[in-house]
Amino acid sequence: MRASLNLILVVAIPRFEAAHSSAFSTRNRSLASFVVPSSSSSSSSAAPTRRKLHPRRQVDRFWCECDIRTSSSRTVMTRYLSEGGDTENEGNAIGVGIGQGDGGGSSRYDDTFGPLLPIAEAVDAATGGWGLSYADLHPASPQTPVGRAFLATNFFYAAAGIWLMSHGDWVYGGLTEIAGVVSFVYHYTQLEFGKDRSEVRLALLIDYVCAGMALITGGVYMVQAGITHVPLEASASAVGAMVCLSLCWVWEFGYPYIFWHSLWHLLSAYTGYVVGLEHLSNITG
Repeated sequence: MRASLNLILVVAIPRFEAAHSSAFSTRNRSLASFVVPSSSSSSSSAAPTRRKLHPRRQVDRFWCECDIRTSSSRTVMTRYLSEGGDTENEGNAIGVGIGQGDGGGSSRYDDTFGPLLPIAEAVDAATGGWGLSYADLHPASPQTPVGRAFLATNFFYAAAGIWLMSHGDWVYGGLTEIAGVVSFVYHYTQLEFGKDRSEVRLALLIDYVCAGMALITGGVYMVQAGITHVPLEASASAVGAMVCLSLCWVWEFGYPYIFWHSLWHLLSAYTGYVVGLEHLSNITG
């Protein structure tokens, strides 16, 4: 007679607070473990035997822990997988943990963000998790020729910033210089650490802030000069830069991303230089 299949469900919820059935509190964790003993020829009370599987697929226990963060209607999930033996049960087992983690290197957010954590969560909430995602640039790295060439494109920001500061525009020139340095750091970590790393997300967040300040300042300069007085080459390079940036999101991987994002660096730095030059010519007469 075929042995019956025993299913033991153990649910432990240390701290559960939910406004709706689909939303979890941001500091709570629930754990659900599903243990399914292997079938055997003896009765259900007898010790189950280990199921014979393909050598590459046979495991004692398979754990899948899901770290879920919810904000409004957004849910971001990160999975952690590991294998290990089971000293109490020789059968196969599946464990599932669902809830909000308290930090750690594997989480989408951890202590790396420090006081910037609320801003990072707000960016993710506003963009559905897209805002702090980034391209995996493998096989390029900071040590490969392609990776080094990509990092070198940040020099265009440094050159534009230094030139503007040397001619008296310390504000816009300084912001452009800082944006170039932060962009270099972000892309270096992107190349070095790969995907799904909080260090890279932190650098990306800071890059947003610094680049945004430079872009806003350049926009103010253009408004002050009058849209009709903005040099044609600045308008053309700005449009080209936005096209290249958009294509980075179409091909958000490896060498295609590096190619289009390098052009974004070049054209946006040139646009900033032309806008700053026009501003200096206006204030100096």
